[in-house]
This record gives sequence, C-alpha cells and structure tokens, in this order.
Amino acid sequence: MFNYIVKLRPYFHRTLWGWEKWNISTHKNGSSIIENGNYQGQLLSDFVRIPIIIKIIFAEMDLSVQVHPNEEYASQFENDDEKNECWYFIEVKDGVDVVLGLKNVKSGEHLREILSSNAIEGHLNKISIKSGDFISVPAGTVHSICSGVKVLEVQQASDTTYRLYDWNRGRETHIDKAIGAAKYDVDITSLYQEVFENHTNEYYSVEKIQVNEEYCCEPDDKMTFYTVTDGSLKVQSNDAMFNDYIAVKDDESFIVPEGMSCTVTGNGTIIKVRI
Repeated sequence: MFNYIVKLRPYFHRTLWGWEKWNISTHKNGSSIIENGNYQGQLLSDFVRIPIIIKIIFAEMDLSVQVHPNEEYASQFENDDEKNECWYFIEVKDGVDVVLGLKNVKSGEHLREILSSNAIEGHLNKISIKSGDFISVPAGTVHSICSGVKVLEVQQASDTTYRLYDWNRGRETHIDKAIGAAKYDVDITSLYQEVFENHTNEYYSVEKIQVNEEYCCEPDDKMTFYTVTDGSLKVQSNDAMFNDYIAVKDDESFIVPEGMSCTVTGNGTIIKVRI
C-alpha cells in the first residue's frame, strides 16, 4: 500500500480518568492521520484496515475495573471482535499498583454476591509495577490501570469494554455482561514480565528495541509498527528511491511498509509490533 515510511499523528481522546492517544488506529471510532508524504493530512483508515490499535494512555485517575470479551462472547452479544491487549509501562510513579485478575472469587454468582455486598475492592488482585514492566491482558481478565502511569497499550481493534466497578463515580456499569465475560481461573503469574524483551500471541507480537546510535529494521513480509517510548531518533529507508528521513521522538509512531528495510539513528527505545 505505502512505498515510504509513514509518520502518524494520533487520534486524541479525553476521558474522565485522563486521556489517551490512538497512535496507530484505523478504527471507526478514531483513526490516526498520516503526517508526511503523498497522503499527508489524510486518515490512515482511508488506505488500510489494521486489526490492532496502539495507544498511549495517561492515567490521571484510576480507570474502571473492567473486562473485555473473548471471541465467542463478543460475536454472540456484540457483533464485534474479541479484545486481547497488553501494556508496556513507560512511566510509573512510585508505589503504583494495577489491578490484574480477581482473588478468592469462585464463580460468576460468587462475584455477583461480592458486588451486592460492596466488597469488590477486597477481591481485586493488585500488582506493584515500575517503568519498563510489561503485562499481557487476555480477553476475560478483570483489570484496571491505576493513576500515575503512562502506558503503551497494544490491543485488538475492538472497542468493547464492560465496566465491572467504577470506584463509586456514578458511571454506567455492565454487571451482567462483565460477569458473563470474566474468567475466574486466570494464571496471573504468567502475564507479568519485569524485564521485558518480547511477547507473542496469535494476534500480534511486541518487541522492545534499544537503539544505541544505530539500528537496522530488517524487511518484513507485512507492514510493521513502531512507537518511540523515549529518545529522539531519525528513521531513513535503505531504498535509494525513498530515502528521505523522518524525525520521531517520545510518544510518536511510524509504519514501515512491507518489504522495506530502514535505519534508525540516535539513542532511545522503540516498541515494534507485528501482526
């Protein structure tokens, strides 16, 4: 589709709890915008459909405790896709936890009883995190990002979320669907990486790359997606016909077309995503 490296401007979304930037998205609820080249100023969704969304989330308050449906549940109740996601923590204030899974909850009916007695906060499993940590959140896992973090999120391109609990802020919850979609036997220990290098599932792969002066992005048989989490870098195609460089810095993303190699120069960290 593209024959040059595409720099993107995100779709910006303000929320009750903070804000998020959809850096790479072709979703109907928000598409990123092409910043350079022949298609500058046009929506990415006008040219391609990408089955993932790459976001940067800034949590100024705790997000709701929520759960996303798996494929079976999403197709039955939402006419939508399932939503698996993962988090790479860019910045974390000291002492911050995230909610990942439930503790001492035996079943959906047990969870309903806990909610009815206003005891849910005592059954939320919390994990202390720091900058550079990584967590995978499979569909069906009860979770929440807590205040004081900036996180890069990679997710399937579904916008279906069921709020289980919202810290008594008065927003709508989706108790029946959340209970129906939730899993009660999640192995939390397998989802957390304190020293993150890479993660692969059947929907996407995520890799952390440290650029020290120079890094070569090898050609791939699909377009690949890169987001800078710290540093200032220059990216230049190794194809002599398309070798204009782009400058990228913290929180900015770019796409490398299939079959193209490029060279990244500078110092910083990038997260590479393949589908």
